Amino acid sequence: MISSGIVRSVLALVGGLCLSFEVLAYRETDLETLRTTGSCESCDLSGADLYEMDLFKANLTGANLKEVDLTLADLTLANLQSADLTGAIFDETNLSGANLRSATLDEDALDEAVFDSDRTRTKLGFKDLKLGTNIVEIIQHCSLKDHQIASQRVLYGIDPASGVEQVEATCYGEDDKAFTFKFSGGGTTGVLSLLEVDLGSYSTETQQRLIGLLAKKYTPESAYTPADVTTFNRDRSKQLPVIFQGGQVALSAFGSGTGIQQALTYRNLDDGAKFLKAYGRPAAPDLASLPPVGVDLYPLVGNYALTGIAEKGVKANKRNIESAYLELDAVGHQLAGEFTIEWTKGDHSRFRINKIESASEDSLVVRLELIHRGPRANWDKNSDSSLWINFPRLGSGEIGVEGQWTNGANPKAYIKDDFTGQRTRTLWQLAVEKNTPDMYQAYLRMDPNGLYASLARSRLGTSGEPLPTPAVAAPAKVVQPESPVDPLVGVWRIKVLGDSPSGACYLLVGQSNDGTLVGTALEEFPDETISNLTTFNTWFNYKVVPPRTLSIGQREGRNYAWRTEDIGHYPGDQAVFHLTAKNGVITLAEGSDAPFHLQSDRDFCRRRFLTSPWSGSIFDKLSLSESAALELPPELEQKFEDGTLPTPFHPGAQWAGEPPAKVATTAGATTASAA
Repeated sequence: MISSGIVRSVLALVGGLCLSFEVLAYRETDLETLRTTGSCESCDLSGADLYEMDLFKANLTGANLKEVDLTLADLTLANLQSADLTGAIFDETNLSGANLRSATLDEDALDEAVFDSDRTRTKLGFKDLKLGTNIVEIIQHCSLKDHQIASQRVLYGIDPASGVEQVEATCYGEDDKAFTFKFSGGGTTGVLSLLEVDLGSYSTETQQRLIGLLAKKYTPESAYTPADVTTFNRDRSKQLPVIFQGGQVALSAFGSGTGIQQALTYRNLDDGAKFLKAYGRPAAPDLASLPPVGVDLYPLVGNYALTGIAEKGVKANKRNIESAYLELDAVGHQLAGEFTIEWTKGDHSRFRINKIESASEDSLVVRLELIHRGPRANWDKNSDSSLWINFPRLGSGEIGVEGQWTNGANPKAYIKDDFTGQRTRTLWQLAVEKNTPDMYQAYLRMDPNGLYASLARSRLGTSGEPLPTPAVAAPAKVVQPESPVDPLVGVWRIKVLGDSPSGACYLLVGQSNDGTLVGTALEEFPDETISNLTTFNTWFNYKVVPPRTLSIGQREGRNYAWRTEDIGHYPGDQAVFHLTAKNGVITLAEGSDAPFHLQSDRDFCRRRFLTSPWSGSIFDKLSLSESAALELPPELEQKFEDGTLPTPFHPGAQWAGEPPAKVATTAGATTASAA
């Protein structure tokens, strides 16, 4: 049998007889250096036969490797930065984690290369994602959120215009769990050196369960102390890790927005040792007695009427302010709240709490997000606004409120504004205070589907008392037959700006007999758009998202809150789409044109990258004829027909360009969906 080396020599000889080409001759001393030391920086190895050579971690920075035969060679973690690899043969060459930044290669040179991490892969990691694996293997298990590093040339730094210094991205598993990761090596992709898994909201129960699982596999090294928890509560930018296996594995609790999250982090050996040195505690960890993280926010829940609020401080409280109030609610460690100012001339300014900076049993410092500016045009939506709140106990035993806020009107000179106030307790808070069966029964009669209804039923079940009959059929407002249909009822559409052809997002809103609003979000992408997506991104698997059912509740003014548990996107979509939300706020436009335009602060449908956002964009209400012409999915048509979903073709709905009276007489005959 003729060896492959002889075949290559014969082919080279024949080529030399027929063609004129540049004669490549490597330096013998350089080749010997490579063989003896495993590296040869800036060497001339042009034309050398490196068949099956073990070049694990070889330093070949700036080397002349023109027409080198690297068939079956192992270049795992090799540094080939700025090397000239023109004409090199990569037949089954292992390039796992190799640094090819600024290297010169032929087009498609890596098509026959392999990326096998057997020599670097460890047992540390989450499911199929293990430390030491290369990015080619990672992509097989999850889709990169950062779509700009999806091409092979950019991944390995071959494209100078990419600007990618080091791969750091997020991918998603089948259950939409987020994995954030980094790769080792300065300016090189290397192999997986850090993996962070998002484990969702913190609770003592889930933390102890996870610690029990980790302690069976890894050696406990350190745990946070009560003093660390106190520091964390004062500054939510800190983290509270429980550390295992020399720092390579850590389960951490950390502040995120208005709640507390958990993450599981895996680090390589060197980085793990540094992490343990920085965050470890000298005492042996007592994992069974960890102090709980955070504070109980529920005692602070309530509605607070505030006095003293003004644009320029308490002494200038003459800015035509009618009233100001603060609403706080909490579920577990998650806080929700809004701060609202009502103006005497009408309208209001509204802020949402979007971050807790510090918390204690009787104080909060929170960041605010401006969601409705109102008449204060100088209030910058992107400026920081904050509340410093103390909750003193009043003589009556009730909780009061006092503190300061900054309105962010002038980012260069924040103005602190004093306020005081007193809480109005909710019915649920009174029920908890009394803690008697009759109070829980009263709560369920008044609010049978309320936030705490399941907890009230649980406590009644424990007491052995019967569940009450609701005083009303549902908490929603009962609409009398002569009452007008809600202006949200109908069919709304927004077209996606950007790449042509574009798509559209539809919102279909129906109203049931008891006044409850139910929406359906439906996305539409033309065949040409889908073809462009899959042609340009050959790795992307486009899937149709079924219609999403939205629960819609009316809030103050022209605002509606919406929520859904239906799927809005798939794993891998984040590479080409902005992802959908599961809740948000709809706001109808103002003025005489209000019934025909709305905004949603978060996405109902997927949206292509490089397109304008839904947020801040306008949904237009369609006319009855436009709505009737829509081709709805058969399953959605069926739900409208059998009453599973209330139809948007309500006889009393107001349609764009058509007066209500006309709609009431024609809607039933225009489309079968109105039946």
